Order: sequence, then structure tokens, then C-alpha cells
Amino acid sequence: MIPLNTLSDAHKNAVVLFVLLAASYGFFYQCGGANQNARLAMTRSLVEDRVLHINRFSATTHDVRIYQARPQDQLRYPGLPVLVYSNKAPGSSFWAVPFWAACWYGLGEVIQTEWIRLTVSQYVTTFFALGIPSAAGLALFFLWLVHVTGRLRASSFVTLALGLGSPFFPYSTMYYSHSLAAVVLFTAFFMAWTLKTRAATSPIKSAWLFLIGFLAGFGVLLEYSACFPALLILIYAGSVVRPWKRVAWMGLGAFITFALLMSYHYRISGHFIYNTYTYLAQTGTGYALKGMREDRFVLPRIQVMAELLLGSQRGLFYMCPWLIMGILGWGSMMRRSLKAEGLLFAGICVSQVVFISGYGTTDYWNGGHSFTSRYLIVMLPFLAAGVAFIRRELIFSTVVLALWSLLAVTASTAVDPQISPYFRDPLFEYIFPHFFQGHFAIGTVPLFALQGFGHNGIAWNVGMLMGFSGHWQLAPLYAMWIAGVLFLMRGKKRSAQHSFVD
Repeated sequence: MIPLNTLSDAHKNAVVLFVLLAASYGFFYQCGGANQNARLAMTRSLVEDRVLHINRFSATTHDVRIYQARPQDQLRYPGLPVLVYSNKAPGSSFWAVPFWAACWYGLGEVIQTEWIRLTVSQYVTTFFALGIPSAAGLALFFLWLVHVTGRLRASSFVTLALGLGSPFFPYSTMYYSHSLAAVVLFTAFFMAWTLKTRAATSPIKSAWLFLIGFLAGFGVLLEYSACFPALLILIYAGSVVRPWKRVAWMGLGAFITFALLMSYHYRISGHFIYNTYTYLAQTGTGYALKGMREDRFVLPRIQVMAELLLGSQRGLFYMCPWLIMGILGWGSMMRRSLKAEGLLFAGICVSQVVFISGYGTTDYWNGGHSFTSRYLIVMLPFLAAGVAFIRRELIFSTVVLALWSLLAVTASTAVDPQISPYFRDPLFEYIFPHFFQGHFAIGTVPLFALQGFGHNGIAWNVGMLMGFSGHWQLAPLYAMWIAGVLFLMRGKKRSAQHSFVD
């Protein structure tokens, strides 16, 4: 059990971490890109036109699916010979609907200039639909670490490193689904773990089981590649449910999200199960009804696994090496009273790497214009959690690696996190040269507006809006980080331990 005063301190730290991370995510506006445009084009179509297709916005993205209009489609949408749809998992587009609607219609009478209205709507939607939930999920991650380790500083360090020194940072500043899917899956795990720890003393509520299943399914609705982590979390949760027939409540929650996904597929393609990446078409100069490349799943490839983790182009451990320590931490978890959790975390990460290594017959595994391979983000909380369990003699090395990761991630977020796959070593060929010269927010790809507030292009940051230039643009961010770290590291130094945990 954790002492009451420690629990109170944990709650204070959780609030500070939430505010610090949310403010950091809201510091940047990363403009558009094919991926974000496809997701928010569908959101706009739902809000403004009450349709699923994105024909009106199809020129803004090539991440689409294109179908000949069927007879029923021609009746519903007369005059459209083809229908264009986003090829992304629909969950992020659905999730953004209330946020975009509130901004778009709420600002309609206040802001008359369309490009400003579009920019503000995208920024507010991204911050409230993605940045704040991501920060809240990491605060929950911190509370779980404190509960299982009893160590405030170690838990704060790991949470900050995950939130600011991993791909979580840039992908919580852009409207992608990966960081949101990660915190949704971790929340499902947290609820399942709570169910396990209280099963002997409290009755298991059906609503709790239903919500675990729903969240696991919602993770897949947000990001297709989260299917194996979601399945493993459901197996973990189901293993502690008694009597067995009550697992049906989890199944019901998962089935609702699965049924919604299958209904969406059937509505747009006529098939319940469909590979949404079969068609990747350039729509700016017309519609192509043939597959532009063949993206199907193949057998896992060792070479791709090595590139995913260690390669200079997209390697997770190359750009964020502190995460390697999480693998060592799993062993410590398994030797303690967290054997099931250590096995689950290892299973989630291994299955994700193996699965993504067979993602597409081309180089689609690299995530396109991406910082690391974005498909690995859903596993990051489960990898990073292990770092809280490493032995004391590894702490200094972990801190050094985390500082390097913070530099690499901050530089990428500040310069341009949507990195072209044509760079073989993007950190040294592209990111660092711009970062050390004070060239920030250089993204020029619009969402829907062709103008922006930025000095260099469409992207911007808060320091830029405050009138700062060069390196001074990030001064407000650095000041906020220093104040937050001083608060989190407050208090008397704890006695030395042989590991991060007691």
C-alpha cells in the first residue's frame, strides 16, 4: 500500500504532468499533410455536408479510396460518378466531429476570413480532441507507475520521457490517431488491472467489463494496427473474470465498435472486411480507379524489424534510445508480483513490431512522412513502463539516453515532424541543421487554408505568435519545462535503492 501523503503528492504530480504535457502539445501547430487532411476532410464532410465521402476536399490528399458510384450511391448522391473516401480508420474522424462542429459554427459569426477560421478550427480540434486526451492518458500512466512502484520521482521521470522524449510528443501536436489509440489502450489495460487487483475484495461490475471491451475495440477503430495489442489486453482482462460467462460483457463492448467499423466498410465499399490501403490515388489532377500500389500483409521480415528499431531513417531506438531500457525492465517486472503484466507488455510490443514488419509489400512500414514509424506509437506506454523497473546502476545511462531523445524529439517537433522518407538519416541531414540554426515550423503543406500565421510557411508555434524569432521562439516552452521539473523533483531526497522500485 502507498502512504496517504505519497498518494496526495502523486495526485499533485499527476495534475502538473497533465498541464505541462497538454501545454507542450498545444505549443505547436504543424499545418496539414495527406494523413491529417484525409482524417479531417471526413470530419468536415460529416459536419458540414452530412456525408461520409470527401469528394469536396479530395484535392487536398492522396490518402483516399475511390469507388465507382453504385446504383444506390447514384440515387443518394446524384451527379457523382465516383465517390472518394478517406483510407484511414474512421475512429479519429468520428471523434473529431463535435470539436470541429463547435469551432466551425461557433466561429462563423466571429471570424469572417476563411483561412483564419480553418486554421483556428484545426488547431482547437487537434488540441482538445487529441492533445488533451493524450496528456490525460499519460497522467493515468503516471498514477499506475506510482501505485506499482511507490516512487514519485522515477514515475515522473518515465512519464515525462514518454510524453516529451518519444514520438508521443510530435504525434500529439498533429491530428493523427496513434497517440490517442495508445492512451485508449492503456486505459483499457488500467481498468483490467484494477479489476484484477480488486477481484478478491469487490464484485466485478458488468459496466466495467463492457467499458474494457469498448475501449479495446475503440483503439482499433482509431488505428487498424492496434488490433493485436487490443486482443492481448482483452485476453489479459478475460483471464481474471469469474464466472467465465461474464466475459460476454467485454465481448459486447468490443462487438459494438467492431460492428461500427464493419458497417462503415460495408457502407462505402460493399464489403464488411476490406483492406483500406488497396487504393492510393492522386486526386489533385483527376480520379484513378486502379490501385497505385499493392499494400497487403506479408510474412514478417527480420530486415524490416531491424530498420523499425535500429535504422537511421525510422529506427525507434536510434532516435529514442532510452526506450531500450524498457525491455530490461520487463524482466524485473516478471521477477516481482507483476509477471502477468510484464508478459503482457512484452507481448504487445513484440507482436506490434512483428506485425508492422509485414505491413505492405513496399516500404509502407516506415509510416511515409513520419518521425520514426508512427505505427509503433500504440505500444509505447507498455514499452516505457518497464523503464521504471530497471536497476539502480542503469539509472545514469537511462537519464543520458533520455536527454538525447529529448533533443531529437524536440528538434523534430519544432522543425517538421512529417519527415520525408527520402532522407536516409533525417536527424543529421534535415532536422538538426534547421534546429541549430533556429529554423522552426517550416512545414508548408496546408490543411484546407493556403495561408498561415507562420514566418516560414503554414506551420507555427506559440513563441512565433508572441513575436520571438530564431531560438527564442522555444524560450517559453523551455521555461515551462524547467518550472514543471523543479516542482516534480521537489522534496527531500529518498534513500538509495537498488532499483527504481523498492
